[in-house]
Amino acid sequence: MVNSKKYRQGSKTGVKTATKSNSRHYPSSPQDTMIPPAKTIVAFGNATFAATMKGKRAAPVKLIIKKLIQIQTNVLQVCFVDEYLTSQVCNACKNRQLDNITTMSSKRRVHAMLECNNSSCNIVWNRDVNAAKNIFDVFIFAAEQENKKHPAFERPEEQA
Repeated sequence: MVNSKKYRQGSKTGVKTATKSNSRHYPSSPQDTMIPPAKTIVAFGNATFAATMKGKRAAPVKLIIKKLIQIQTNVLQVCFVDEYLTSQVCNACKNRQLDNITTMSSKRRVHAMLECNNSSCNIVWNRDVNAAKNIFDVFIFAAEQENKKHPAFERPEEQA
């Protein structure tokens, strides 16, 4: 058996013949280019609120802000945005007509979910997603309108 013609032949089954350069399953890697990195802007809510919800652990906001300021470079810029009303105004229609969703069985309010009562909108929002989208909108509006506040998120005038 050792010297037979049958077993001296090279087997083609199980042998890889495709290489990374000649196969459609191995696309060539992108070449390094000398394109400078784009500037990254982080719009961060300024977190000017008193306390968190009862029974919930506070986020390490001060530590996050400190670290973001430390890593600021000419490629990364951190901008702080006033969070006033960002979770209470509908991102789609900019109306402050949001109510908490209630559960069917116990009629309890779900704090994390808000429904817009505007007849043309009627969107159900996760409070945090709505706030994040509104923080983005407030930042873009301020950037385009020479640092003016979006009318839907303005603080009321204090009367003396």
